[in-house]
Amino acid sequence: MKKCAYLRFALPIFVGCAMSAISIPAQEPESKPNLLGMVVDPLGAPIGYANIWIHESHDQKSYSIRVGQSGSFAAHLPDGTYDVMIASPGLAPFVKYIWVHDGKVFNLKVRLKIDPENPPMY
Repeated sequence: MKKCAYLRFALPIFVGCAMSAISIPAQEPESKPNLLGMVVDPLGAPIGYANIWIHESHDQKSYSIRVGQSGSFAAHLPDGTYDVMIASPGLAPFVKYIWVHDGKVFNLKVRLKIDPENPPMY
């Protein structure tokens, strides 16, 4: 009877975790980052803790990372084509299509604009 109770408890957690997006660390220690970037506001000040979602076009894999306090980010992605979306509250999301290949480093400097539909509250 205890096994059944354990399975009823563990299965929903496992399924829920398997269905969520894969989260990748800002930089894997064994590999060099091939996506580097900086996120700034309309005045050029760094935006810390913005969210980045990366969707691989061919295999339909998704990753998410968070920008560091200084506005910078780094990630190692397998070769492929990706849609990158960067968002922060009150600012319009930024979307860019990138192609990571042949060990080349892709540098991305993003200046987010004020979202006229949802302006920041000061």
